[in-house]
Amino acid sequence: MSAMEQLMEKTQLSRRKFLQVAGALSASATLYGCSGGGDGSQGAVVAQDNLVLDKEMKTVMSCHPFNCGSRCTFKFYVKNGRMIKLTSAGDIPRADSTAADEAVDLVQRRSCQRGYAQIKRQYQPDRLKYPMKQTLERGNLNGFKRISWEEAYTTIADQYKIVTARKDKLGYIPAFGGYLNYFGVVTSPQGAPSFENYFNCKYGAIGINAENSYAPDILNSKLIINWAVDATVSFSWQPHIFWWLTKAKEKGIPIITVEANTTDSVTTLSTGYPNYNLPAYLSVRVESDAAILSAMANVIYRKNLHDVAFINQYCFGFYKGDTVVSQATGSHPITKKAYAGQTFTTPTGMSFVEYLDDLEAKNGGYAGVLKWASDLSGLTSDNIEKLAIAYGSTKPAFLYGGWGVCRTGNGMHVMWLLIALAAMTGNTNKRGGGAGFANWVSSSMNVVSLGGNKLSATTAKTSGSIAFSVNCTGKLIMNGLDNRAPEQLRADALNFSSVDLGAWKTTRDDVNGNDGRLRVEMIAFGPNQNFVNQKGPINPLLLAIKKRDIVKFTYGIDNFMTPSMAMCDIILPQTTHLEESRIDTGAQWTTAFMFNKVIEPMYECKTSYEIQSEILHRLGIDYGIYGPRGNASDLDLIKEQWAGAKIGSRYATVNPNATLPSFEEFSAAGVLEFPVPTDQAFLGSAVTTDPGKYVTDTGRINFFSPYYFYRDQALGAKFQKPDGGYYRTRDVPKAMYARPIEGYSDILEGKLNAKGIKYTLQMKTSHNRRRVHSTYDNVALLKEQFPGILIINAIDAAARGISNRDVVYAYNDFGCIKVQCIVTKRIRQGVINVSDGEWYRASTSETYEAWIDMNGDGTAEKYVVPVDVGGAPNTLMHHIEMGPMDPVTGYTGDNNWNGHLVEVSKTHPDKK
Repeated sequence: MSAMEQLMEKTQLSRRKFLQVAGALSASATLYGCSGGGDGSQGAVVAQDNLVLDKEMKTVMSCHPFNCGSRCTFKFYVKNGRMIKLTSAGDIPRADSTAADEAVDLVQRRSCQRGYAQIKRQYQPDRLKYPMKQTLERGNLNGFKRISWEEAYTTIADQYKIVTARKDKLGYIPAFGGYLNYFGVVTSPQGAPSFENYFNCKYGAIGINAENSYAPDILNSKLIINWAVDATVSFSWQPHIFWWLTKAKEKGIPIITVEANTTDSVTTLSTGYPNYNLPAYLSVRVESDAAILSAMANVIYRKNLHDVAFINQYCFGFYKGDTVVSQATGSHPITKKAYAGQTFTTPTGMSFVEYLDDLEAKNGGYAGVLKWASDLSGLTSDNIEKLAIAYGSTKPAFLYGGWGVCRTGNGMHVMWLLIALAAMTGNTNKRGGGAGFANWVSSSMNVVSLGGNKLSATTAKTSGSIAFSVNCTGKLIMNGLDNRAPEQLRADALNFSSVDLGAWKTTRDDVNGNDGRLRVEMIAFGPNQNFVNQKGPINPLLLAIKKRDIVKFTYGIDNFMTPSMAMCDIILPQTTHLEESRIDTGAQWTTAFMFNKVIEPMYECKTSYEIQSEILHRLGIDYGIYGPRGNASDLDLIKEQWAGAKIGSRYATVNPNATLPSFEEFSAAGVLEFPVPTDQAFLGSAVTTDPGKYVTDTGRINFFSPYYFYRDQALGAKFQKPDGGYYRTRDVPKAMYARPIEGYSDILEGKLNAKGIKYTLQMKTSHNRRRVHSTYDNVALLKEQFPGILIINAIDAAARGISNRDVVYAYNDFGCIKVQCIVTKRIRQGVINVSDGEWYRASTSETYEAWIDMNGDGTAEKYVVPVDVGGAPNTLMHHIEMGPMDPVTGYTGDNNWNGHLVEVSKTHPDKK
């Protein structure tokens, strides 16, 4: 076992020990190319002749780019080409520091630990320093050897030529990632770990581009229900939502949090609602949200708290037999028939009122529905009822359903019910209200729009792709199918990509194709993506990628040896955000951020643009604007963009006298923020859309979606179910509670899984303070401060003989992780929490018998896989989805990160 593998195998590691081991690796250069530059290129510590010391300390303003939800501004102090220290936020000039600090129209972007760790990350000893190739089996960290850039470029270009030649036989290029779509139709894994259920829901319910108002609008609310968002860790993409919720609390707006964990949002932001005797925190089981929301909707409807006028004017599918003549401007994505003028009628049994009636009929009336939701969720019937009455009676009220709440086995319907509750109470189009989700106003609201560049990167055109479910990547590589039936996959490829995969054949024909299968023979992993850790169940993916007879070649670009890079045949080291310049105007709509280059690129690292230029050059495509073959630097390009920049028309209505600074002034400041008074907060399209004009098939907010109901009938009769109903998804396409593939109901029923085990715990994932998804996972200082842990309730731990800080195994049919645990009362009994983004690391000494259906026949087979000592939660993620991917939305029918049935023990589960 190598030194680094021993390091990764330990679940507890002091910072001093980490640095000792990592330092030894740096000196020996046995892994990652940690040689300090090797050929004399710049490194963390490099002996140099004729070194001239720079006595001046330079300061450079820049920002933090990673998707933790916000952008923070920094002043970097640089001496002798090295970053010495950094400061945040306080360097931004204020006319009146006290007043400005409390103002809500300008936000001081103070950094958290992740931002302050930028220098630590930049100078990590495990930084990728030069190109490398794998000389052993994929995944073996000892097999990487240093090669030249020329060998790397030539090898990759040659593999491009091999795989692109396959389109003559297959009709497409059997690969994904990289720059292959310049040469033809490629394969494309679709789906996102944060929001695919959310987007699927929006497409059918309110329009995929519908947006909530800008975050400051919550200060106009009279009640905020925070549904499972920990705003102290994850800032919901654009705004500093923790800031706005703090200001809401200071203003006296009641805040209630619904969540399985006692998060810091519960303890620091939540207040309760004394007027309705509601506590600050409602502790619920995982995957029970849709049941609670259904019961709340029933209370609101039975007590006549719904907004009849809004429903009649803006909504479709609420009442039985609802009929509307569409005014929508769009058209059907398959038939291309315009929606405008079409008459839509809700089929019998599909309206929301009929759903509520059916709930009462099945559960014994009004009280029975509350008891049903209580049994699933763990909330009392009284609190569910009071929460419903409070939300239905308080106007305007903001129902804050973040992306995390939909990351469950019934997440699409959780989000649909959030949208439904906002609509049925008339909160959707109210200032201070909200549409039930957290997608704030879009780039159409950008305060600054950048100008273009006169030089185009290339005149080459790109082709389309054949989409497949990212959660089924492993199954698709092995078997040629995701969760679609062969005839569905063939029809989708033909309809959306003009590629005929052929009829399904039981015998695989890899030479000629045309057997109904979709192939992946090459994979290019992009920078800062960590595909292995973030895009679905890990073990099926790794089992498939290791099959060299199927996946012929893999390469990747990144800063560190992530789990994805470990599976590559060639690795290319990329620059970090501190080694290049760019402008960002799309992260927060009232702010523009300048990413100044702070230091020169270290070691042999190159920008992604340089790498792209060199690979495409060897394939006959001119990509000459960037890199050594180009005629413009990144600084030249962004100067030109700023020269053509304009203040957005939306902001001009707020401040018609606003002007842009010069590029030099903007660069020196690092950030340009424009104030927006609370009473002028930008309103999103969900609020401002006129009746009948929502971007859905009906033009209204759909409680029932005609598109999803009739989706496969549009493909032709052979794709319909015999009863004429929906084919693509196993659940009714309307707002409702949908039982997840596995969940608490299975625990109540004593479900046995393939291993013959009754798993009695549910796993929840959450963001960790030390990481932005997977980024920063390897920073030793943060890892020591916020270690990867499993959180378990004290009662559950006692029943298993587990004590605080024990190293435990969490396992199910799909895999096993080994991690330290925290025993606490801050998590609900029956639920464990493992933070997402932990880097998968295969144990070199322990294996586990997993049961996985890799061939798609519906029966799981036994595979011996390594125990994951990195603690990645999607090692335990099942790959049975609620519904196959819909190629129109580009997302699967289920992104199930939360709710998996698991068990936890102190001893190895296969040895019990």
